Parts: sequence; C-alpha cells; structure tokens
Amino acid sequence: MNVIALDPTAGAPPEPDWTKEVPGRSKAAAAERVAASQYWGVVVRELRSVNRLALVNGHAIKRLVLAWLIYDRAAAQVARSGPVVKAPKTGTPMHSPWYTAMTQAGKTAATIEAELAITPRSRGDGDPIPTPPRPARNPYLSRSGLPSPPPPSPTNEDEPDASA
Repeated sequence: MNVIALDPTAGAPPEPDWTKEVPGRSKAAAAERVAASQYWGVVVRELRSVNRLALVNGHAIKRLVLAWLIYDRAAAQVARSGPVVKAPKTGTPMHSPWYTAMTQAGKTAATIEAELAITPRSRGDGDPIPTPPRPARNPYLSRSGLPSPPPPSPTNEDEPDASA
C-alpha cells in the first residue's frame, strides 16, 4: 500500500510514483509511466488555471490518469484486432474484451472529468476554491491622491486569454 503524508497547507497534491502504479521493465510500461506523468501535469495545470486545484483532488486525478492509460492501452488493441472478434471456444463473433475495457474506461474517465469540472460542459458546474480576501484599501493612499490599486476584475472563462 502506498501511503503518502500530505501537508494540508500545500495547494497541489503530490504526483504518485508511477513506477508503483504501472509496474514492469518493458518499453511499453516505461512509455505508460511517461504518459501518466504528462497526463498528471495536464490535469493539475488545468485545475490550477481555473482555481479548482485542491490537495484532496489528488486521488481523483490519479484515478483519471489511470482510466486514461487503460483507455489508451485498450484502444490500441481495438485498433489492431477490431471491436468484434471470434470467441475462443465457439468461434462466433463477440465484442472484443479490449473494446469492453475501452468503453468502460471512457465512461469512468468522463465521470471523473465531470467530478473535477475539467470538461467544457462541466466547467460551469464546479465552484472555484475560495481564496483569502484581499486586504482592505490603504486609507493613506486614498487621502494622498495617489492612485489605489485597481479592484480585481472578475474572470470570464468565455473570453479568450490575452496571453494565448
């Protein structure tokens, strides 16, 4: 069992040790570990950009990354053999077990993505993590005639980012 001590003051969950989650010495296992680390980074950056990253999201992010890995692995097998294969004993057509695993992993990933509010459709459902209030205006600056800092502008996710 992989137990990690969490710092409650930290904002981002620690990335799992992918060598324990995806064991093996093959090139395929190494490639999956690299993909898992990249997927983890994508999700963490996405949640951080919309102010929804919390320490408690770590396990959900891990489950999402593993669902994406299973989906990728199963989709590659379905691409090789097709969604319908012959049954081993009877030879009658049946759904490929890889196709079943792929569709189930896709459903699992979609559910977790909605829970984390990272899909475009679910972005309006999740609330941002509350941030501490800004300090009150400095009364000295308001009397001295110096300009006070502008109030924070509300972020609108529908408008394109100026840096993009």
